[in-house]
Amino acid sequence: MFLGTSRAEWPKQIFSPTFHNSATTTSSPASLSLPIANVGSRPCPAFDPFLPGSLRVKLLFDENLSGQLPLLLADLYPDSVSVLQLGVGSASDEDVWTHAKLAQFALVTKDEDFQRLSVLRGPPPKVIWIRLGNCATADGARVLRFRVEQVRAFAADIESAFLSLG
Repeated sequence: MFLGTSRAEWPKQIFSPTFHNSATTTSSPASLSLPIANVGSRPCPAFDPFLPGSLRVKLLFDENLSGQLPLLLADLYPDSVSVLQLGVGSASDEDVWTHAKLAQFALVTKDEDFQRLSVLRGPPPKVIWIRLGNCATADGARVLRFRVEQVRAFAADIESAFLSLG
């Protein structure tokens, strides 16, 4: 299982979004500012000099989403990976949560359990909840591609726990 490995061994890594934190629900992030390396114990996404004015967001795709999504979205979300690529597709939700937290991934899922965990525990990791029901891989990719700026704003908002797309 990947939790027993050192961090150096881990791989590099018409929808309306809604931002959520433990206190509020809004249609836009509370604030958008340039991220810093760490804020207390909460790491922030790193600024990417190759994406001027944007954040480089690392996504970890849960097993209920296609393992092809990291490849389909590599131009917008480089360093993203699927739990299927890590060989831990059958890992427990707790193990996936812990890996996403330690490796500073935003967790992308269709699983309502992760949405609940994000409300109870707060970030990190941040959870992007794809609410499209049974859909094609291209549909999931289209949502994340079309809403890339909302995903980046969500990643920059330290207080937001989950983003609902669909």
